[in-house]
Amino acid sequence: MEAKCPNNIQHKEFVTTAYEMHGWKVDKNGNYIETKEECVQVVSGPQKENIWTCSICGAEAILSD
Repeated sequence: MEAKCPNNIQHKEFVTTAYEMHGWKVDKNGNYIETKEECVQVVSGPQKENIWTCSICGAEAILSD
């Protein structure tokens, strides 16, 4: 898979979603207090089905296989 900015081929960095697990400190009911570990494990990295946005101009990227 490759992402391309429709506005400028020199734009080569994008923002999209990934899912991570974090260690939380919680109260006795499981309510969030604070984050103790920033990233314990990546659950799912960026997927083709996600929206990819150019980090320079904000255009939605064109994805190819």
